[in-house]
Amino acid sequence: MTATLDLPSGVKMMTEPAGTETQPEKQEVGLRKRIRSVARYRYAAMAVGAVVGLAAASQHWLGLIAGGALVALPAQTMVRGAVAGVAFGLIAAVSFVVVLWLGEFTTAAVAMGVPFWAAVGIGVGAGAVGALARGII
Repeated sequence: MTATLDLPSGVKMMTEPAGTETQPEKQEVGLRKRIRSVARYRYAAMAVGAVVGLAAASQHWLGLIAGGALVALPAQTMVRGAVAGVAFGLIAAVSFVVVLWLGEFTTAAVAMGVPFWAAVGIGVGAGAVGALARGII
């Protein structure tokens, strides 16, 4: 006696043993693929992202996270995106110190101790957190 199984239309029968499914390759499309594959476009996108991120960070601290994401998204790999996010955070921290130096407040700020170094560390860390967006997109 043979049993037949009627499947609704559009339903496929699994032919591989359980647990051996493979994940489909991530296909990049359109503008994102072009920016990530052409170095000139990638560097330009990172530079624009850094400028926009620094402008946003000068208004609100969430700009540090946004800037980290903006410089990481054009990167070819997630690791390079993370490095770009940390580099953005370092640029933001250095620009913070330069602004203090131009206003002649560097000595007073460094004399505060922990709050000053926490502000510098948060700048670098927020850029790295923003860079995690590269793993999602």
